[in-house]
Amino acid sequence: MGLSNAVFISLFLFGIGCSGAPQNPNLGKKKGSGNGVGETVSGSETTSGGGGSSQTGLTIDLQDQAAASSFPRLSHTQWENSVKDLLFLDKLSGLSSNFPDDPTGFAFGNNGASYSVSANQWTAYRDAAEALGERIAKDPSAIQKLIPKGLTDNKAIVTAFLTRAYRRPPTASDVEMISSMFAKGTPVSDATDAKAGGFAAMITIALQSPLFIYRVERGDKSNGRYKTLDAYEIASRLSYGIWETMPDEALFASAKSGDLLKPAVIQTQVRRLLDDPRGSAILSAVHSKGYRIDQFKAVPQDKNNYPEGAALDSKTIALEAQLFVDDVVVKSGKAATELFTAPYAFVSAKTAPIYEVTQTSAEPKKVNLDPEHRAGLLSQVAFLSNFSKPEGQTGIITRGVYVAQTLLCTTLGGAPPNVDDGAVGDFKTNRERVTALTGKGSCAGCHTPRINPAGFALENFSVTGKWRTAELNGTALDASGEYWFKEDSIKFNGPVEFMTEIVKRNEFHQCYAQKIVEGLFGRYADAGDADLIRRVGEASLKGASAKDLFQMVLTDRLLTLRSNQ
Repeated sequence: MGLSNAVFISLFLFGIGCSGAPQNPNLGKKKGSGNGVGETVSGSETTSGGGGSSQTGLTIDLQDQAAASSFPRLSHTQWENSVKDLLFLDKLSGLSSNFPDDPTGFAFGNNGASYSVSANQWTAYRDAAEALGERIAKDPSAIQKLIPKGLTDNKAIVTAFLTRAYRRPPTASDVEMISSMFAKGTPVSDATDAKAGGFAAMITIALQSPLFIYRVERGDKSNGRYKTLDAYEIASRLSYGIWETMPDEALFASAKSGDLLKPAVIQTQVRRLLDDPRGSAILSAVHSKGYRIDQFKAVPQDKNNYPEGAALDSKTIALEAQLFVDDVVVKSGKAATELFTAPYAFVSAKTAPIYEVTQTSAEPKKVNLDPEHRAGLLSQVAFLSNFSKPEGQTGIITRGVYVAQTLLCTTLGGAPPNVDDGAVGDFKTNRERVTALTGKGSCAGCHTPRINPAGFALENFSVTGKWRTAELNGTALDASGEYWFKEDSIKFNGPVEFMTEIVKRNEFHQCYAQKIVEGLFGRYADAGDADLIRRVGEASLKGASAKDLFQMVLTDRLLTLRSNQ
């Protein structure tokens, strides 16, 4: 479309409630200092849980739920997937590459409460909508895909399209306004065919509407601090939570009939969505992003001292780590305990010298490792290389911080200012150096009980991840220690003992549950999620699979509610 037509369409959008770039009314909320588990709350409600179970004490401290409720904006990934499915495209449009970057800071990349629509973003949405309208208008077969079987009336075609685009039945005024534009499609588009022009106009308008860009959650019944979502809103929560796209025909049909309001139907739909390859993708992604595996990189080391790591590169270790995650949680149907205790890895010719096994294939293969040395992700090359220093020092502190924060959701204070991380004496081991650096003063409060012991447990692994019993200078290593929790501690000698004890801890499973809740709900967890997180953590501790835990979260009553604050 030319500039005049773009202006015409933009002016028309005033009529459907979008004056310029729509802003999320719930922005500005910040993540609290707690982890949302076991916090004191101001009150509670008694409700029936999803799937017919009883859920009491539904807390009402809903800071993060309120921030994410009502108008979560589609992420760029969700926008791409939705456009592809809405328009029946053969592949993603790729137009989101022209969008301003989505904000970072949320591990799972789907926190709609963090996404506003800036002036530049609004322009990018407009340009993408126009480009897609033109693309469809030029392709008769693409137009035909958008006409439901048996429909010939323009108003009926518009109604069917808007129902899918807005993910709910449009209002009569929506249909009337866009039908009028459909009839005037030729004057406001480059299409010469009236029908093609109508589709160009309709698509251009709909893809700029806040009803497409945002997942509007009005709710239809109020229950104190919560509103109950309607069937179409539940359908969108499920589809975007699991598939990161708009509802499919089965979800739309279930929403239209009202069946999706029944807990048993929600359970059936959740299992169907999770059993789909896109469900496998979310299983993988929540673990990969939640444990930051997607960020691991190979740290180069001196080839003379560490020749086994000469061939290491970030692409190789990232692939091996991802294959391991997928094997555990998708293929084998296990959960987080296995991720951190399994004595095997995916090994290629590049990493075989580090694991001290024979492997000549360039493609990673599943290989059993020495169970007395290796136990899950923290004993694998991807993690160990990533958390090492290029000058040949193991990352005792960074490895320990990872355990405390990422495995146990421990809140740590920031490092004191002006900390010198260099040598402060003549030390025979890195453990001695770190102890001297952090064992006294303000550092000791976090380092002595929690950070350092976890790092010490992994000292049998060199900067490349190869098993060792001594430093390069020949000094024997000490990988024993005591890790303190709030009220008790665990003692260990070496990485296998350490990880065996960690995965028995309730703290580990509660932290894992929090990741699942945040990843699937697309927001930070808060005190309103405390009961759900507790129950999911308990189920994880008893050995429930990742998929079963996902189903547990997605069929909880919280999925059908939004904050009314």
